[in-house]
Amino acid sequence: MQGVLQSQRRKWKRHVWGKPTVFLFLLLSGGATLAQANDLMRGEQLYPLCGVCHGANGQGDQQRSAPAIAGLEAWYLETQLLNFRKGLRGYHAEDAAALQMRPMARILRSDADVKAVAGYLASLPPVTLVTTVSGDRERGKNLYTTCST
Repeated sequence: MQGVLQSQRRKWKRHVWGKPTVFLFLLLSGGATLAQANDLMRGEQLYPLCGVCHGANGQGDQQRSAPAIAGLEAWYLETQLLNFRKGLRGYHAEDAAALQMRPMARILRSDADVKAVAGYLASLPPVTLVTTVSGDRERGKNLYTTCST
């Protein structure tokens, strides 16, 4: 019985592993993982300039009006960076933080660089923000309601 099972196993392995499509699939699936790792490493290499304002871990810096960006979705970060690069954001004279961000986003020369930085930031743990102000929410709500009507 052992001999029959081993023989069937060998035939199955030859049948499956001998198919070029299976080999190609396995090769490409491993390649995709390697490509993702390379993108993360590239993003990490490009990020230090961003970290001057956004912090080494993407935690943000309130004094520089730089928001926390660690752990945000990659698609969102990518969209915002591309919008800054294309001039869809960061052109309004009264938005000083965006005016600073626009030339910084242009340093990322290619869409691949933007994607790499966005992927790297998405891979970081999200930042837990500490409440820095206190107040009476109900009173604030009442004051806002009075002003907004």
